Amino acid sequence: MARVEQIGDSGSVVVYYASFEKKILSGLAQDYPEMATEINAISARIWDLWEVIRDYVEHPDFQGSNSIKYVLPVLVPELTYKSLEVSNGKDAQAVWNQFIRIGEGDTKAQMRTDLLEYCKLDTLAMVKILEVLKDLSSSTSA
Repeated sequence: MARVEQIGDSGSVVVYYASFEKKILSGLAQDYPEMATEINAISARIWDLWEVIRDYVEHPDFQGSNSIKYVLPVLVPELTYKSLEVSNGKDAQAVWNQFIRIGEGDTKAQMRTDLLEYCKLDTLAMVKILEVLKDLSSSTSA
């Protein structure tokens, strides 16, 4: 699997909500037993940004939620999911389930684009939130 090679075998794997990601990785390890050792090694390196937010960051505009969809617009206001066709995890799962079942064509190509845009923003969101947290940590410790 190309993704396993791209992730490599050292360093933290930053995620937002580790229990979901570990569940997916566990399923992949079962589906691809020849890659189980590598997949499980990735799972063992997971570092959960959600836990940091949950335990150390509060803001009334989070509306009582630690979901990245609530945290991102508060900590990184220039980024938003609102303009995306796939704008939350539930929609992403639904589109993925359709994507893997339909034949090739324009609809599938658009679904792929929509899913990649969502994943791209999710990844960028984690990077930007981590940057904000580092800045906040530096300013409070000085």
